Parts: sequence; C-alpha cells; structure tokens
Amino acid sequence: MNMRRRTVVRATGIAGIAAAAAYTVSDVLLLGRRTDPEQHPALRGLEQVDKPLMPLLSMVPASTRQLATGALLGVYATPFYLAAAWHIHHGLAPAGPRRALPPALLLAAGLALTSFAHGSFFPIGRAYQDLEVLDGDPVVRQRLLATAKVFEQATVSAYIPLGATTAAASVLILDTIRRGETAYPRWSAPVIAPLIPITAATALTATRILPGRARYALHGAGVNLGTLVSLTASTLLLWRNRKAGTA
Repeated sequence: MNMRRRTVVRATGIAGIAAAAAYTVSDVLLLGRRTDPEQHPALRGLEQVDKPLMPLLSMVPASTRQLATGALLGVYATPFYLAAAWHIHHGLAPAGPRRALPPALLLAAGLALTSFAHGSFFPIGRAYQDLEVLDGDPVVRQRLLATAKVFEQATVSAYIPLGATTAAASVLILDTIRRGETAYPRWSAPVIAPLIPITAATALTATRILPGRARYALHGAGVNLGTLVSLTASTLLLWRNRKAGTA
C-alpha cells in the first residue's frame, strides 16, 4: 500500500471511530438516565411512556441544552460516518468493484439516514417535556400529543430504510470477506459486518448484565456501540495491510 492510500485508509477509519464515539456520547446525553414513571404522573397512561426503559420518558428530565447537544453532536458527526463507508470500501476493494462498491454505498446510505433519525429525538423530547408542564390544559395537551406522535412516526420512517440498508450491506460484507478476496481475514467477517456487533451491543445494553448505572447510561446506545466495535476492528486490521484499497 503506497503512503497516500495508507493515509486515506487510516484517516477514514479514524473518522469512523470518532463518529461512532460521538454518536454514543450523544445517545447518553439524550437517553442515558434512569427515570421513575411514578415521578411523572402527568405522562402516565401514555402508551409511549409506559413501556419498560422507554427512551421518551428518559428525555423528560434533561435540560433543553442537554437534549440539543445530544441531538446535534450526532448530526455534526455524520460526515465522519460517511468517511467510514469509504474506509470499508478500501478493505473490500481487492475483491473488485462489483463486490466492494455495493455494500459501501448501502452502508453510506444507512449512515446518512442516521442523522435525521438521531436529530429527531430533540423535538420529540421537548414535546414530552411540554406535555408534562402543560398537563392542566387539555386542549394544548392533546395538540402537543398529536405533534409528538407525528415526530415519532417521521423518526420511525427513517429507521426502517436505515435498518434495511445496514442489513443488506452487512450480508454483502459477510459474503465478500468469507470468499477470502478482501484485505480482511476471513475470521473477521462477523465483526466487520456492522449488523452483528450492533445486534450484540443492543442485546447487551438491554439486559441486566451491565451494572445499574452503566445499564441506564447506555441503554439507548447499542447501535452506535456496535458500529464503534465494527469500525475499530476494521481500522486496526487495515492499519498496516498492504492489500487495502487495491483492486
């Protein structure tokens, strides 16, 4: 690998790690707190709030600045996430453009959609904060609840193609690496394909394996923790790999 290509591979890998770390921190800022539903009687009875560890309720005690910082930190980090898709392309490039380009483009599409979905938590959180404060006005409360539901539906609509593109990219990455034609060793396929570490991290943060404080701090960060594992592994494996970026 010549010096210029090596620099690009390393820089895009580091950019991806930085983006995943920023998104994880922003998840903690938005959702990383334990909230007792009994302390929010005005919000009890709402389907969106009564679910266990419901992230909507965990945003209610946060300050507006904290919610805004959490939302925008991820949004501003998204260009670095897109650089990470180019980094993965370099790792797959020895297999040829027909196998390397489609998963990289699918991954980039999913990572781009992440920005909208993540940033949408800010208006959702603020809407539920206002719902609690304006509990005494049924007309305003009903209007706010309708607004909050619209925000939620828009957010979910972004998560569907986000999940589909990430899953499709992961299947292609697994298949390409297991053929042994890439810069990655065959054994690394389940780690580099992001869906697998994302699933594992999400399952881990949703259980009681982690200690109490960490469990509540990270319960909304599974997707980005898994992505952080995937991109860190990729960066380490390609750091001195001479095949990366060659077709």
